[in-house]
Amino acid sequence: MIFARKLLHLPGSIGAAAGRSLPVIRALARWYERRPFLTLWGVLATGMVVMLVLFGRDAGLTLRQHVVLATVTVALAWLCTWIVFLDDADSHDLSD
Repeated sequence: MIFARKLLHLPGSIGAAAGRSLPVIRALARWYERRPFLTLWGVLATGMVVMLVLFGRDAGLTLRQHVVLATVTVALAWLCTWIVFLDDADSHDLSD
């Protein structure tokens, strides 16, 4: 997951400009350097749950159903993150 580091250090890139101007991006980059799996999982799960809440408001679901859907969404975000890191580990093994 060196992509994020490269994106933040490319001169003139969107990531470089955002990294200089937004402290949130810098904090996420620092978190990603220390804990890439947890950072990616947290960002992905947060975005997925926010979309679930925004688009599922008028679906007529009970609070319990929303909580179950949010829990399953967080588990799905974990699975997606695991697959990404598994694929990243496989690509490193092939290049050696």
